[in-house]
Amino acid sequence: MESIKINSNEIVLLGTSHISPKSVKDINNFVQKNNPDIICIELDKNRAIGLFQKGKRKYPLSLIKRIGFSGYVFALIGSYIEKKIASKIGTKVGDDMKAGILSANKHKIPVAFIDQNIEITLRRFSKLFTFKQKLKLFWFIIKSFFTKQEKIAFDITGVPEQDQIDKIIEMLKPNVPVFYNVLIEERNVFMVNKILRICKKEQDKLILCIIGAGHKKGMAELLKKYNKN
Repeated sequence: MESIKINSNEIVLLGTSHISPKSVKDINNFVQKNNPDIICIELDKNRAIGLFQKGKRKYPLSLIKRIGFSGYVFALIGSYIEKKIASKIGTKVGDDMKAGILSANKHKIPVAFIDQNIEITLRRFSKLFTFKQKLKLFWFIIKSFFTKQEKIAFDITGVPEQDQIDKIIEMLKPNVPVFYNVLIEERNVFMVNKILRICKKEQDKLILCIIGAGHKKGMAELLKKYNKN
């Protein structure tokens, strides 16, 4: 958790894991103790609605026309892996974000959905995941079988420590830059801009931002940079 002053507002970045029961507790405890004025959620409106819909999320083949083949495959694989891990610990993907929305409703706190539309993100991924990028990913996977890689172990029921996140990002950046650029960095910029727009309209507010732990450090750096300017 990190607190940053923007104008007269206090921004609290709460890094979570999307499958962690601990994250749900952290969110509920913070809201109950601090009663923030606004809660920002790392979702777009469509994904927020999807969290509360019953049944499995569907990925029709027609979606490929909108987000591209690579984005479609990435969404399928990512969703499958997250759900498998979540089922092992008895949670559902997005329980942290759902907790933020439910807690906001319970305490009558306004909610702002600050993430970029998922279709735009996946479309960007398809566009930039070129043949060269795919070769880099393939070579990285092959290399990992024949070289000793530093093991990064963390408790899947909790939130990864920042040094663990940093190590993962350090591996992604040079080996599969599209993953870092599109899925993390570009979204960091988008979400920070949304937060700054809120800060221009509001004064003396406590703004809780519930974001994936992988976004916390980058977003904090961008917000601090804004303060210096």
